Amino acid sequence: MPLDLASELESLARSKQIPLSTLVSETLSTVLFDKSVNLEYPPRSHRDGKDQAARAIIAAHGGMTVSALIDRLADAGIKRGKTWVTEARLAARG
Repeated sequence: MPLDLASELESLARSKQIPLSTLVSETLSTVLFDKSVNLEYPPRSHRDGKDQAARAIIAAHGGMTVSALIDRLADAGIKRGKTWVTEARLAARG
């Protein structure tokens, strides 16, 4: 489903009661200058081909901490890092 960025930003600005121009400016600054922002959504795929299994485990155990999820994935033979698991958990929660 395509994201309507304009209406999302307007809604967020209304909920935070700040001018839309301020929100857009802050958002652009974050995206352009914060190198920790991952623009890939969902997180990129791994060459091992186990992404679907990893996402299923994360969806089934979404209430666990990130480190517990990493351990759960490792028990299933799937190696994923903290950033990937965090992003996948956020994607699973919707």
